[in-house]
Amino acid sequence: QTVSKFPVVIRNISIKKETNKLGIGFDLTINIGGKSEEEGFAGTGSLTVWARNEPTAELNPEGQATGKNISHWRYHTIEMSGVSVNIKKKGAYELVGSLNFFDSDAVYGNGFRGTLKGTIANFGGLQTTALFGRTEQFRYWYADALIVLDGVGVPLVPGALFATGFGGGFFANMKQTDKNPGSSLGEPTKSGIYYIPSENTFGIKAIMSIGTARPEAMNGDVGMEVLINKHGGINSVTLTGNANFMSL
Repeated sequence: QTVSKFPVVIRNISIKKETNKLGIGFDLTINIGGKSEEEGFAGTGSLTVWARNEPTAELNPEGQATGKNISHWRYHTIEMSGVSVNIKKKGAYELVGSLNFFDSDAVYGNGFRGTLKGTIANFGGLQTTALFGRTEQFRYWYADALIVLDGVGVPLVPGALFATGFGGGFFANMKQTDKNPGSSLGEPTKSGIYYIPSENTFGIKAIMSIGTARPEAMNGDVGMEVLINKHGGINSVTLTGNANFMSL
């Protein structure tokens, strides 16, 4: 199949069922690209086409209700649960990302979560995460990014310790917890901290990745986070650090 003369692949076809609803789910992939030295793009979306049963009263030839209902299936909606992309140019960059939608989560409510990871030639790596959602009471959001430097990094202790990456983030109406929130959306940071919705809070954070000239010998990160309340005061300042050493 093609769309605008670009190849399209449909896979993972499935039947879904909910109360008074039936759906056909599938993954739709479109590939845009040319020669290996040119830019390329591939995107995949997970879609479900829903139909809803709207029963109507059965009528006899005289137009009177018989007391029975007749099923009538009608188009209801199209639901998109996720989108993934792969963008690349040989020798220049390669980025892989995803956007996942969620609905009626017990902890996070409704919203979407996106990630983007990849490499850029002569620069290094890039990792970004964003979460935007809404509970029944308030909206919240979270976004951060980490730039991984190419090579050994920036010397902190010449010949011994290097800064290998820098990052930062912002969040609103969220807070830290060291306990798993019990939701598949709650993924911990490198320091094992989870972020969950919490009204009237705002925060900023900064992080630096560190390592030796041989990262497999030692690598880690240090970070600082400032949590601000709705009155502009500082609720807390948190310092975190992790280090991983090679086993002998």
